[in-house]
Amino acid sequence: NDPTPTPTEKGDFEVTIDDVTRATVTLSITPSEAIGDYICVVEERSVVEEFTQDKFVIATVFQELTEEASSKGLTLAEYMPSVVDNGAIENVTFSGLNFDTEYYVLVFGVDDKCEASTELTKVAFKTLAVEKSDCTFEVATEVVDNSVTISVVPSDKEIYWYLCTMPKSNYDYYVTDENGYKMSEGYFYEYYFQQDINAYRGAGYTDQQIIDALIHRGDLQLQASGLNEYTDYYILVAGLIMDSEGIVICTDIAKHSYTTEAAAK
Repeated sequence: NDPTPTPTEKGDFEVTIDDVTRATVTLSITPSEAIGDYICVVEERSVVEEFTQDKFVIATVFQELTEEASSKGLTLAEYMPSVVDNGAIENVTFSGLNFDTEYYVLVFGVDDKCEASTELTKVAFKTLAVEKSDCTFEVATEVVDNSVTISVVPSDKEIYWYLCTMPKSNYDYYVTDENGYKMSEGYFYEYYFQQDINAYRGAGYTDQQIIDALIHRGDLQLQASGLNEYTDYYILVAGLIMDSEGIVICTDIAKHSYTTEAAAK
């Protein structure tokens, strides 16, 4: 996965992409001798290419920096020393990027009036895609009253997985209804996962406790009780990659339905 370093043509800045992963880029920059302070940011290519001229890209970077400064109770001039670089930098990593996405490294010099002192240097790169697994999930349910026992059998016993269940009406509202959110099923699954994580975090769970509660491995039976009576439900389950770069879906999403009965009297 080591991409060949790609230096740009000699200009104000020589930018080398040292490494790219799913969520990070590592780069080195050598400015020409005449350049003092400069700014380096990473932005999605689609965002950058909405601008018709580079000067508008630079203006937007300054606008964002001004807002960051303001949120810290600083003027732009007071904030700038903490965000500029000077001289060559090596193996600097930007993280939190989206996988399989095109980006630009944006670099330009700045003067002591907080204005651009060079043209904009743009270097394109693309983050790595997720390596998909062909793991499938067999899901079976046993409903008693308004409770359900869910049996999950993944074809790959080593893969991590997360399961959620919700009323079909809830799923439809987010995914299929004309007047709903019209999320993709994958996005809805991620959204539901994040809501689950937030709920546990709000209850004071540590990250490790949240992982232990929500993420499973191998064959398992899960129980859900206190569900709505006489209601159609969906189950969604998918395999995950969980590593230092975060958690991402790496399989197709399996969907299963069941219907609850009356609560026990």
